[in-house]
Amino acid sequence: MRQKHSAKLRKGNCPCVQNGISLIMVMLVLVLVALTSLSASRSSFFNETVTSNEADYNRALSAAEALIRDAQLDILGQTAAGAPCSVAADFIGCRTSPTGVQTLAEPFFPEDAKESAELKIALNNTCVLGICAPQAWPGNALPANFWMTPMTLAANAANAATYGQFTGATPAATGNPILTATVPSRRAWYWTELIDFSTTLCLDPANAARCVNRPGIDKPFIYRITAVAQGRGNTLAVIQTFFVPYPK
Repeated sequence: MRQKHSAKLRKGNCPCVQNGISLIMVMLVLVLVALTSLSASRSSFFNETVTSNEADYNRALSAAEALIRDAQLDILGQTAAGAPCSVAADFIGCRTSPTGVQTLAEPFFPEDAKESAELKIALNNTCVLGICAPQAWPGNALPANFWMTPMTLAANAANAATYGQFTGATPAATGNPILTATVPSRRAWYWTELIDFSTTLCLDPANAARCVNRPGIDKPFIYRITAVAQGRGNTLAVIQTFFVPYPK
């Protein structure tokens, strides 16, 4: 009897009987760890993407700013060092003009009212090599927001100028890659629109506010400069500004 009772006690107190609760807890912990790791990985990837996009936009914006300055020098006929682009007889400013007459193939920035009128006739409301001469501002200006679609951007880019094309400026070896890119997906362009300024308006004191930093009577020109720089993917930086090359 003692041996039988002892056997029952050993069987009833056996620790080998399990209900599986430990296995379930371990699996739940593993799932939580996996979810946490996945979330951290996605967050890290998102942060890297945002940082990369921001850096690419900053490069494009820097390229657009450089284009604005290059366009201003082109209008003034100067290099970055402040010297004339060329002193050759067949140059006017930074542009070649063997005849000294405005033509569709070889337009140049006018220096008086006569050359301005000739430029408008030669270009006939088009842009050539980055020079645009609308006959009636703003009716014949560049299309508004033309850079918003690849098709309209490509159509206008064919008539634009690029960085250093006429001023001879070149980025440093470690400079902005967008300014030297040749692939269609990463480029930079500028357009300059000639606007004749009516200096007679400034004879009326009521127009004093409109005549601050106005151009001089002998060269009454204002230019609207548009610079577009395209980075990777859909990254695009656009700057538009007005420039008075010969203020009074």
